Amino acid sequence: QLVVNPPRSLSTFAGDIEIVNDFGVSTTVSNGWTYLPTGQIFSIQPAKGQIGTVVTINGFALFGSGTAISQVILAGRPATIVSQSNTTLVLVSPSSAATPPGDVDVVSNSGTHVIRTLGWEFVEPAVVSSVVPTLGQMGTVVTVRGSGL
Repeated sequence: QLVVNPPRSLSTFAGDIEIVNDFGVSTTVSNGWTYLPTGQIFSIQPAKGQIGTVVTINGFALFGSGTAISQVILAGRPATIVSQSNTTLVLVSPSSAATPPGDVDVVSNSGTHVIRTLGWEFVEPAVVSSVVPTLGQMGTVVTVRGSGL
C-alpha cells in the first residue's frame, strides 16, 4: 500500500500516476488520477455566535471529492447541518463557552477537509436581567437590560 498526499490544484484535470521503487523501477498508470479544484470558504455569516446561532458558509467545492458534507466543526465543536450544497452550508451553532477565534473545518463524506483558519468565535450567551414594562400594547416603549445583548 502506498499513501500519497496530492498537491493543491485550482482546476480539474487528469494526470498520470508514476511510482518509482527503491531500485529505480517505475510503474505508470496513465490518467490514473483526476485532480479536483481545492475547496475554499469565501464567507461565514455571522463569524461569531452562541448556542443556536444560524450560520451560513459560502464557498467553492465544499464537498471536495465527496458528494456531501458529513461534519462541520466550529472552533473545535461539531455544528448541526441544516442544509448543504457544494457552495452553501447552513448550520446551527452548538453550545460552548466563549472561546478565542478557532478554525471552521468542513469535512466531506470522502474525508476531504475545507478549512477557514480562525473563522469562528463562540461568545457568551446573552443574559436578560430585566424587561420594563412587562406588558403593553402597540407603541409601548420597552427597555431590555442584560449582558451580551
